[in-house]
Amino acid sequence: DGAIDAALAGAAVTLESGEAANVIARKNAALKSISSMDRERISRTAFARQRWGDRWYNRLGPLLVDAAFDEDFEIQMVRFASDAYFDLVRERPELRAVLAASREAVVIVNDRWAVLVSDRVGVEVFSDEQRKHLGLAVR
Repeated sequence: DGAIDAALAGAAVTLESGEAANVIARKNAALKSISSMDRERISRTAFARQRWGDRWYNRLGPLLVDAAFDEDFEIQMVRFASDAYFDLVRERPELRAVLAASREAVVIVNDRWAVLVSDRVGVEVFSDEQRKHLGLAVR
């Protein structure tokens, strides 16, 4: 059915990154499908579509998820308010508004990678390899 399991999507931030990406991508795809077919079936508390900068985001429980995010993206988990988080904010100014709007978000950083920001799990400092994948300056 068209019901959105926001609790499951929110719980995904505690899963391994590959599993989290799959859960979130499935829920995001379900929202795309439902919103194009029957907007009345969507609970306003579980789903809100918002524009931050030039991108659209779906709210899945506590998560803001880039509407273009799907299972094809690699995902890097980043802990909220960590050094890695502030590096992302500093080096990707186009993401500042959405990252300020939610402590938990999935943002797309390039055509292959997305970042899942969580206040519970994730890296606190980027490695040079992670910085390269995400299009950040290597130090």
